[in-house]
Amino acid sequence: MKNIILTISYLFFFSSFIIGQSKKEQIANLNKRVDSLEIIISKQVITINQLNSSQIELKNTLRNNKEDVDKLVRNISIISKNLSLYKGKVDSLKNSLEISNIKTFIDKRDKKTYKIVQIENQIWMSENLAYNAGSGCWAYNNDNNNVNTYGYLYDWETSKNVCPQGWHLPSKKEFDTLLNNVGGAGSKAYHSLVLNGESGFHALLGGWGGWSKDKSIYIGEVGRFWSSTAYHEELIWDLDVIIHDDDTEEENAQIGGCHPSTGFSVRCIQD
Repeated sequence: MKNIILTISYLFFFSSFIIGQSKKEQIANLNKRVDSLEIIISKQVITINQLNSSQIELKNTLRNNKEDVDKLVRNISIISKNLSLYKGKVDSLKNSLEISNIKTFIDKRDKKTYKIVQIENQIWMSENLAYNAGSGCWAYNNDNNNVNTYGYLYDWETSKNVCPQGWHLPSKKEFDTLLNNVGGAGSKAYHSLVLNGESGFHALLGGWGGWSKDKSIYIGEVGRFWSSTAYHEELIWDLDVIIHDDDTEEENAQIGGCHPSTGFSVRCIQD
């Protein structure tokens, strides 16, 4: 377009020099200039058409790119939904595997089956021992209906040898390790160890028997489990799982101690 303007200006400027020429010469010169102008205009029209074509191509490219972007966004949305569904299926499968991995142990002495659980590197029975050892064990309040749920209460001497072959009465150190594996002594350990707690230990609060076997106390409130470790001859370490601790005013799981003639529950740990 700039060239067209310059050409027209040039024609007007040149016309001032041909006024003295004959009309025939003037017309011939003007025709030449018009021909030149038509060539220039033709080239500019071609250039403009090319620009228009490029503009149309650019618009089409932008339109196609927008369509591609929209398609990509839709695909990302679909992938995100599929990932959520996949995560749900994985979680469901994981839960199924955890359930299917529940193992059991059969005590050959009386054919009783116990559930077992692995907590870190320890394998525990997740039920109180219910083997009738004869002397040295008794049911809570001498009511055998309590044995089905809470197992027997044992004095310490009996408890030391009551676990079946391949299992043993845990030491204080092994109880310390258990507590450390579930967050340390206190309320957190209590909630992990009790029935339906996340550890799977399922501590059953079978109470405990005093020096008189006819008088047991705190069933459903306290679970006390013998260790094999004696502090001295009249004080044996045990694991206490308590709904309400008078000292802390809250649930608690801790190491305690008591006289060896007392009746406590037994949890066996694998050798």
